[in-house]
Amino acid sequence: MRVDPIDYVRNMNPQYKYTLGSAFVMGVLSQGMGLFNKYSVHDDAMNYGVGATYSSGRWMLDILEKAERIVYGDGHYSLPAFNGILSICLIALSACLLVRMLDIKSLFLSVFVSGLMVSFPVITSIFGYMFTLHFYMLALLLGMLGAYLVCEYEKWYYWAIGVLLMGASAGIYQAFIPVIVTVQLFHCINYGIKDNNTFGYIKRLVRTVAGCVLFLVLYFGINRLYLSIQHAELTDYMGIASMGRESIREYCRRVIDAYSEFLVPHKEAVYFMYPGTILYIYYLALGISIAFCIYSIVKLLKRSIIKALIVTVLILLVPLSVNLIFVMVDRLTVHSLMVYAQLLPFVFFAWAVDNIRFQNVTRERVVSSAAAVLMTALLVMYSRVDNKCYIKATYAQQEAISYFTSLVTQIKSTDGYKDELPVAFVNEMHASDTSLQMGDYGAYDSIGYVPYILDPLDYLNNYRWMLFMKQWTGFSPQVADAKLFQDMEEVQQMPSYPDDGSIRIIGDTVVVKF
Repeated sequence: MRVDPIDYVRNMNPQYKYTLGSAFVMGVLSQGMGLFNKYSVHDDAMNYGVGATYSSGRWMLDILEKAERIVYGDGHYSLPAFNGILSICLIALSACLLVRMLDIKSLFLSVFVSGLMVSFPVITSIFGYMFTLHFYMLALLLGMLGAYLVCEYEKWYYWAIGVLLMGASAGIYQAFIPVIVTVQLFHCINYGIKDNNTFGYIKRLVRTVAGCVLFLVLYFGINRLYLSIQHAELTDYMGIASMGRESIREYCRRVIDAYSEFLVPHKEAVYFMYPGTILYIYYLALGISIAFCIYSIVKLLKRSIIKALIVTVLILLVPLSVNLIFVMVDRLTVHSLMVYAQLLPFVFFAWAVDNIRFQNVTRERVVSSAAAVLMTALLVMYSRVDNKCYIKATYAQQEAISYFTSLVTQIKSTDGYKDELPVAFVNEMHASDTSLQMGDYGAYDSIGYVPYILDPLDYLNNYRWMLFMKQWTGFSPQVADAKLFQDMEEVQQMPSYPDDGSIRIIGDTVVVKF
């Protein structure tokens, strides 16, 4: 029987239509500046690659990059509108799967979950790495789809496919492992509270736990095999090489860190996701979720003591699961791209609100209305935070462009300058200019999310500064070895740029001293 895609969409459950639509509306509101502007922040100046792959344990990312080159027939590029809109589509589909897994019935709560998933600041951070954004969001969708298959289907082949998809997700970006584990944990809690079949529940629980264990074994196994084939080793970047190899005492400390970050989030950290009054909403949502869980466990005790104990243990594991990244790597290496699972306490709150029932209809409406106001406020606040990141990036990038434009003008204005002369940049990555704002952005200084933590001075001294200058000013001279000039007496007596005399032609080379 032929399936007409248009008829399929027309007959789709309205809940999923609104869930998809919410992602696009909130996507434009929160990530619109990233979609329709070009930011070459930090790594994104190298916009023709996907960054480290199998050397960072991302073997599936290497496969995807090769596949993309075959499909399109050319290189890889950082494309804001294309990669960004594709990524929002992937987030929207992930949201539908999450709503389905948690059996959320409310239309508004489904819209909230979708809107939150696309406006959470982690997505804004990943938008700063536009060259690999769509691959990371594919990792999210693969992980969510894999979790859905493992949790919802009893057939062994669906379970096996789910394990494969979750392993592939981790092979693109390991920081989504906490998300994959936590959504399955939420599913087991939801199923434990609602289902009356204790034996069937235990079977489902065992199947889910086995899926979690095996997808991690699969990820590490393929990773080792891939490295062996490529004759490579893992880099120690962000603690990747030491993941799973620390002492028991160290992992105990990290577990404590995970729980402490859940109960008292570290405000000064670059991974802090609850700025301003959002922290109060977080605690309120947490309190309501805990109250509902206690109420549900008390009711569950009357039906099955075993299930009540199991669900209690699962609920106590939520903080550890949400902050599993702090167990995977040391807390000092965690940054804002790595904590997407921290949006899940709000999703858990939405699930709790969806399941709260009162005999008094008026009271139930009051609670639902109050929750709706709270969630709407949360989406507005996160969208505002996202736009603050982008406006700071706009200012910093424009100041850096102006700086390099002036530098190029002064190089070309030097007496005796010729187009074919090589340029030596002495003391590169030590540029300074007191006329720049250097982070004096008022309210925007509170932005601590990678990569928007950068100010103009960071752009000037970034490891990709020369490529940035080429992209935004068109100046890409032949670069001479600065070591040949830095110890010369004449160069040492030169002032530092932008002072007069900081650019000179020595022999047949233009020397710029920072």
